[in-house]
Amino acid sequence: MATLFQKLLAGIFYLVQHFWILLGVVAISMFIALSIGKIYQNWDDDPDRGAIAIENGAFDESYLTPVYLDQGWDEEDSLWYYNTTQGSDLMPYDLFIVLEEEGSEALLRSNKNMDKFRYLP
Repeated sequence: MATLFQKLLAGIFYLVQHFWILLGVVAISMFIALSIGKIYQNWDDDPDRGAIAIENGAFDESYLTPVYLDQGWDEEDSLWYYNTTQGSDLMPYDLFIVLEEEGSEALLRSNKNMDKFRYLP
């Protein structure tokens, strides 16, 4: 009967023998995921790029449609930028989705609060 160490060595030897197959599977999986992301990125053709109009904002400003400066970005590039994580790990996303204001049942992620904290709604 083989010992645990022998089984572990046999498993490592098996992986080394099939390294190129595993590497190919990982590379193909990454290519498929990247392709799906790029296809999804180009599906969104919203001319306002997902912008939400704000009336009577937290600082008494109002705007109906944002003005996009000419920075050499097309719509797909700016949609990708605004909808891709920027690396914030302040709290888990599932907690943020259900977090409410203190003393209220209003969600912290409401458009009013996002404007108050100067985040893009």
